[in-house]
Parts: sequence; structure tokens; C-alpha cells
Amino acid sequence: MELGDLAKYIVDYLRNHAPGLYEFLNVLCQEKRGKKLMDLLLENPPQLYQLLVEHYGDEFTATFAFTVLVKPILIRLGALGGEHEVVERAKRDPNVFKDLLKRYRASSKR
Repeated sequence: MELGDLAKYIVDYLRNHAPGLYEFLNVLCQEKRGKKLMDLLLENPPQLYQLLVEHYGDEFTATFAFTVLVKPILIRLGALGGEHEVVERAKRDPNVFKDLLKRYRASSKR
């Protein structure tokens, strides 16, 4: 699985489970950071998290929204169960999803 395939899965998941959220956050990301939502989420999650904190005005709400964005990644990679740890790591580590994807690829080749 490549990042593009993962991004498509996330967008489809969000459109089905949180209608309007993807579209709203995508516009927000493009206006405030000049990047698409999926690009920020998969390539620089800490920057996306900071944008959510700025937009929502508090860490609780930003973390809730961020968790909604992260959950489909964990579902797709079969990594549910450690959501809290992944979300906390993603707030500060821009490579967290790239690392998870590498581990997913390695385990699926076995």
C-alpha cells in the first residue's frame, strides 16, 4: 500500500463516517497552510495538529478532531488498539505514519 492509496481510503472513510469534515478541513488547510489535508496528515501531522489547535482554540477539541482523522489510518493498517499512543506520537513526529506504513508493508510480505 502506498501513501496515495492510504489517502484515498481516509477520504472515503471520512466522507462516510463524518460527512463534511474532510471538505471543511481540506479548505482550512489550503487557506491556512497552502497544502491539502491529506498531504499535511500523512507528511506532517504535527503541523496539522497545530492548525487544529489554532482553529478550534483548545487542545481537547483539536485532539478529538485529530483522532477522527487518524482512526481510518489505524483501521486500514490493522493497528487499532493503540490509538492514544499513535495520536500522541503523531502530534510531534512527522514520520509516524510513514513508519507505520513501512511496518505494515513488512508484515504483509511475510
